[in-house]
Amino acid sequence: MNTKTLFKWSLLGLMLVTLQGCQIIRLHQFKNQLNDLKQHVTFSTHRLILNHPILEPTDILYITKTEPSDIIPTEETITWQYHLIKQTDATDTQPVHLSFELLFNNQQLHQVTYPKEIAELFSDYLIQLGFESVSKGTYLAKNNVLIPGEPDDYIINKQDLPTQQHVIAQLGPPTEMTTNATNNVITYVYRYTVKNDQEKKSTPWIAFEFNHDTHFLQSVSGTLFGPHLSFGFE
Repeated sequence: MNTKTLFKWSLLGLMLVTLQGCQIIRLHQFKNQLNDLKQHVTFSTHRLILNHPILEPTDILYITKTEPSDIIPTEETITWQYHLIKQTDATDTQPVHLSFELLFNNQQLHQVTYPKEIAELFSDYLIQLGFESVSKGTYLAKNNVLIPGEPDDYIINKQDLPTQQHVIAQLGPPTEMTTNATNNVITYVYRYTVKNDQEKKSTPWIAFEFNHDTHFLQSVSGTLFGPHLSFGFE
């Protein structure tokens, strides 16, 4: 390898390291913002408005590992849409599909619209507790797993958690349902396929675990938002 070629490869390597370093800084800054949700995030129905945008499109691809279904550009903004198609069988005659919408302004994420079906299941304070848990969590990039931490004011009224009937009313019948007699748990699993042009399709899922006797929700987990997340309710 001659000196000129070596210089080109070294320059390319330096650019990649620099770009990756900038991304790590942005992700860390965003995580810190979640520690002060009132200042940095505004909740509006099934929409999150980021008051001090940091994340860029490449950061979203890094987090979700998934290309959008549609990209809608305007003069000032770009909207990414993710369409999650429910995996069903013939008995599910009216499958409930889910959609996410990300609005970028000047290449920075300003707004996230998440499925209204999810918003109907979890009240605003539960959504905020979820974000606070994420801000105190640990991200394992190798496995794309985020282990949530515990918020400072971790108080949940179990009556506010969705029941089995609520989940079915919003999401339809589960793709899979299992019963574990040993742990006294009933699990509803909903599986989806992201509609896009990727050769290897992304297949996010969400699972609800209910206590068989009390019927209270014990945990919710899944990969709807990219990394694997799991929240338990004591």
